[in-house]
Amino acid sequence: MHVVLCDQHVAFAESLAHVLTGRGNDVEVVPRVNDAVAIVAREPVDLCLVGAAGEIPDLDGLTALGATGVAVVLLTTEASAHTRSRAIKAGVRAVATKQQSLGEILRLIDRVNAGQRIVDAPASRHSSLSDQPRRRTEGQQLAAFLSPRERQVLCALVRGEDTGTLARSLGISANTARSHVQSVLTKLNAHSRLAAVRAAVHGGMVDPRTGDWLLDGNGAG
Repeated sequence: MHVVLCDQHVAFAESLAHVLTGRGNDVEVVPRVNDAVAIVAREPVDLCLVGAAGEIPDLDGLTALGATGVAVVLLTTEASAHTRSRAIKAGVRAVATKQQSLGEILRLIDRVNAGQRIVDAPASRHSSLSDQPRRRTEGQQLAAFLSPRERQVLCALVRGEDTGTLARSLGISANTARSHVQSVLTKLNAHSRLAAVRAAVHGGMVDPRTGDWLLDGNGAG
């Protein structure tokens, strides 16, 4: 399946693209909806995933994308009735929240790929209420193994910082930064930085939009 993933948050986009590629999909990542429209205009695309923070940021672009006939899934931080209504008018086939688990998002993608329209799916309406306590508990269990410095490092990874940037922002050497990163990967049982980012986001430890630490009583500072 040829997938275009449009999201300005690099860490979230790369994490999801990594998972989709591992499932055998051909994934292109672009920052703007208009970039996705241009790709759809010149080559066959099976699915477009459009990430948004809060309300839909580019309704005209989303409408133009929906008008191409390609299946569009909106991944937003807010799945309010107003957001869903605007998404329906724009031609979106499904709405999910970024707070849903990775498994839920992948199952929704599979259903859309099978031809379903599920903008008002129960998972989209209730995930933030029913699933978030479970994920925060899992996140708290993982976070208990991280030192305050390691939490800072994990936040930096979610923000997409490379080793050099991370070292400068924390005032440490590159070797020390690499050591902290490896320690974070080990404690989260993550085989890569992207895997650590996925664990941090889906475990409710770090805000995928800002890279801020979320769990109460475990500040990154």
